[in-house]
Amino acid sequence: MKRSILVVPLALFAIFMLAVFMFERAETEQHRNKMRLNIFYELSAIQSRFETALSRRLNILRATSAVFSGSPNLPDEQADNLIKSLVYDQEGVDAVIVARDNRIVHVYPPTAEDQYLDIPTDHLPPVVSLAIKSSIVRRDMVVMGPSEFFPGRSTILAAIPVFEQQGGPHGNGPFWGAVAMVLDPESIFKDTGLVDEYPELKKALMVPHTDASGWQMAYGSRNVFDADPVTMHILLPQGYWQLAAIPQEGWGKSPYSTFIFGSGFLLALALSLGLWHTLHQARARELAREEYYHLVHTARSIILRLDTAGRIRFINEYALSFFGFERDELEGHPLVGGLFPEFGLDGRNISSLVNRLIRTPSDLPAYEIEAIKKNGEIVWIAWSNRPSYDPRGKLRDIVCVGTDVTKRRQMEEALRKSESKYRLLTENVTDVIWGLDANLHFTYISPSDKQLRGFDAVEVLGKPLWDYVAHGSKDLLLHIVANLERKLHKGQDLPETLTMSLEMLCKDGSTVWVETRATVLYNDEGDMVGMQGVSRDISDRTRADALREDMERIARHDLKTPLGAVIGLPEEIAREGNLTPQQNKMLEVIRKAGTSMLELINRSLDLYKMETDAYALDLERVDLIKLLDLIGAESRPLLRAKGISLGVETPDGAEEFPVMGEKPLLHAMLSNMVKNALEASPEGGSVHIRLRRRDGVRISVRNAGSVPEELREVFFDKYAKGDSSKGSGLGTYSMRLIARTHGGDARLDAATPGETTVNVILPDRPLK
Repeated sequence: MKRSILVVPLALFAIFMLAVFMFERAETEQHRNKMRLNIFYELSAIQSRFETALSRRLNILRATSAVFSGSPNLPDEQADNLIKSLVYDQEGVDAVIVARDNRIVHVYPPTAEDQYLDIPTDHLPPVVSLAIKSSIVRRDMVVMGPSEFFPGRSTILAAIPVFEQQGGPHGNGPFWGAVAMVLDPESIFKDTGLVDEYPELKKALMVPHTDASGWQMAYGSRNVFDADPVTMHILLPQGYWQLAAIPQEGWGKSPYSTFIFGSGFLLALALSLGLWHTLHQARARELAREEYYHLVHTARSIILRLDTAGRIRFINEYALSFFGFERDELEGHPLVGGLFPEFGLDGRNISSLVNRLIRTPSDLPAYEIEAIKKNGEIVWIAWSNRPSYDPRGKLRDIVCVGTDVTKRRQMEEALRKSESKYRLLTENVTDVIWGLDANLHFTYISPSDKQLRGFDAVEVLGKPLWDYVAHGSKDLLLHIVANLERKLHKGQDLPETLTMSLEMLCKDGSTVWVETRATVLYNDEGDMVGMQGVSRDISDRTRADALREDMERIARHDLKTPLGAVIGLPEEIAREGNLTPQQNKMLEVIRKAGTSMLELINRSLDLYKMETDAYALDLERVDLIKLLDLIGAESRPLLRAKGISLGVETPDGAEEFPVMGEKPLLHAMLSNMVKNALEASPEGGSVHIRLRRRDGVRISVRNAGSVPEELREVFFDKYAKGDSSKGSGLGTYSMRLIARTHGGDARLDAATPGETTVNVILPDRPLK
């Protein structure tokens, strides 16, 4: 029965669609026959005009042959005039050649006489000689082509023999010679309408090879002959040509095919669905009771039915297994005293609750209550109740569906206990503990925030984090949040913890610097649902760092004044003269050392301007390949000492990679990238530089060796360096600072074991 619900409607659908398909095939065949008849009429017109046009031109040969047959000694002048008069106003006749015996005596047009006149026919192009010889052998006219008999030129060749007339029928005398004609097939094609007329047809002409070895295309495509075309023969003196045509868009189907298939499909579908619905309804009625019984007894829920006296009328198999009773121990017995105790653990009167349920079921659509298993174990059950009424509206029974929530109740109790411990901990620490939702609104903040910033918890909870971040730290926070959202959107791995230093607002209007370590919370689908974190006051450390930077700036400024004398005095001393060459060299060393120190101070001042967003970029066109060549030359001693190879990869091997930027800054940035890679590479290793344009200008420098775990998070931080590093920790910091000054950024990729890649992304500005 179940299988017939699908098989019978599908069989009916298949039979009906087969009938529709056969009907459509007959309609398409009839439509094609009509099309073939129309094409036959149009092709007949082309054939008739083709034979007429070809015959009109071949009659020139016949007339010329008849004249020379009757007047074999016709003077040359009269013969030339005769040929000229016959050819006059006949388009497509390229040449007429008259040969007496085996020597050419007349050529039309006259411009060709110098080349062919009075030469043997064997000296003509081979195909012309072949046509003349074939006509003589056949003693009749021969037509060859159209074909490319001459280089780059398609022609038709015709030849007819000439026999002298001696008092009897034409051509009954001895052999006199032959007449040949060269015709332009394009002219004939246009006269017949093969080219310009009937654009709805795709036409083709096929002619025999000159050596009778087969057929060749003279016009159109061979595909026409392969597509069941309408064909006709164009008769020739020694055979025929094949003319064919098909519709321009192919034969296609009947215009009614879509309607036939569409209406047939809908009708077949409607009949099949109707039959399926009828069978399905019958099957559904048959299975309804079985499914209901199976569902009730196998459901992982407690299902029971109570009568109006509070007795159990029905209980499913799962409930019996869950509580450990036999059916006769519960069915027909009161609910209270059987499954429910008289009183709950909290002293609630459960008997009164069940009586209320029976009196007014709508008051208790759902509730949670204790129940007792046969072994005495107490469990918590969440009940959902649905009353059933008879046609007069009188309560008949109540269906109760229960779910075991004992574990949830136990977890809630454990959670309450752990929450008490958590609050005791968070409310007695000096660090500020806080929580945020997905929109970065505060959901919790510890009382220690009042000691640090002066805010009560009620003044913070429910409000956005942005309201309490000082202006100078908002960009940093915005960058971190945007980076998280971008990685989340692209499906990339998301960080579990974030570390940042933020300047926060206090209630009295002042600010305080805090070091914050936050944990990002995600749901099962990987979406961010909030954050939890701890903030610690680092104001004293921040002020100390600022004081140190101020002292550095002051020192840089004060150093520039005495450096003026160090740079300028050597030149003044040199002007005084009376110095040895060795003394001049020493003065030059002093001057260069002073100049180098001044450049270092100026560069540090530039870094300061970049840190404070006060640096003005001077953009120009810079070729990064030339810049890398210069850096490679500067690094040659280090390359030679460690035996390291340095390679640059560009798109499609380009020899130029121009960008818009400030050349000195780009030189310093690339120099730091290459120098760090070379210093970190093992001896005999390699450093690979890759330049490409993808969502901006991307510069990647890869070297062997791994960045220590403790340095990866602070790789670009100021003064960050490893225990074995000899540098100041400013190289990577200035590298990223220069990239950000150009509107880009720098990133570290240490995902591949044993390799380190530093990526710089710059905006791809239009070149000037």
